[in-house]
Amino acid sequence: MTNLTIIGAGTMGQYTGRALAPKANLTYFDPSTSQAHLEEALPGINLRFESDLENAVRSADVVMFCVPTHIVSSIMAEALPYCKPGTLISG
Repeated sequence: MTNLTIIGAGTMGQYTGRALAPKANLTYFDPSTSQAHLEEALPGINLRFESDLENAVRSADVVMFCVPTHIVSSIMAEALPYCKPGTLISG
């Protein structure tokens, strides 16, 4: 199964997780939320929450950036050095 990391747990990140949960192992990274909040927002979905960006993307096959447009480039610049070669990046 694909390891999917979703950066951002707002509306778009939650929607993406709901849609892809049956097909992927989900990991979320969002410094403005918590695992408890995500589990409440996404009941019944098996997910992992990481509070460290490096750990969140390290083993991901796909990283999806579901963050506000004005911060996509800075978050990508921070995350990309930790992604393994061949990781699919989407935003």
